[in-house]
Amino acid sequence: AIVLRALPYRESGRLVRLSEVRRHTQTAFSTPVRIEDWNRLNSTFEAISGYSLYDATDSSRQLPERTRYAGVGPRFLEVLGLTPALGRGLDDKAHRFGTPTTLLVSDRFWRDRLDGDPGAPGRTVQAADVTGTVSFEVAGVMPPSFVFPDPEVDSWSGLKIDAPWMRS
Repeated sequence: AIVLRALPYRESGRLVRLSEVRRHTQTAFSTPVRIEDWNRLNSTFEAISGYSLYDATDSSRQLPERTRYAGVGPRFLEVLGLTPALGRGLDDKAHRFGTPTTLLVSDRFWRDRLDGDPGAPGRTVQAADVTGTVSFEVAGVMPPSFVFPDPEVDSWSGLKIDAPWMRS
């Protein structure tokens, strides 16, 4: 017997996963620019968004800790029908090159690394990845039940869709 459980999102039966298939590769990847083109030309879906996964080190405290985060495209929360439990979501500026990098954090990250501080939105955290150390402003804290795309992801930041390296 198989038991299927609905996804924990508003109108989850209406969610669709889109993938771009390229010849001679196993990787399913669509650039943020392509996803924005799909949105502009779209007449079928309410909204389309995307994400990429990254490993980093949270270096905000004395002891660094490995963390996994997702870079998310515009309309990410809209597509899933979610709002943060604390603070705000990612606005349009979060996706623009040259603007401060904002971050949504998981409830677990908020409790473990930010001590459950209700004033966490507006605080700065440091993370290091292959590109170097980056400061992130915490925009909001996601509900405890939010797990996407896997349980290891502790934060979500806006992909800078107009960055020069995102065009290819």
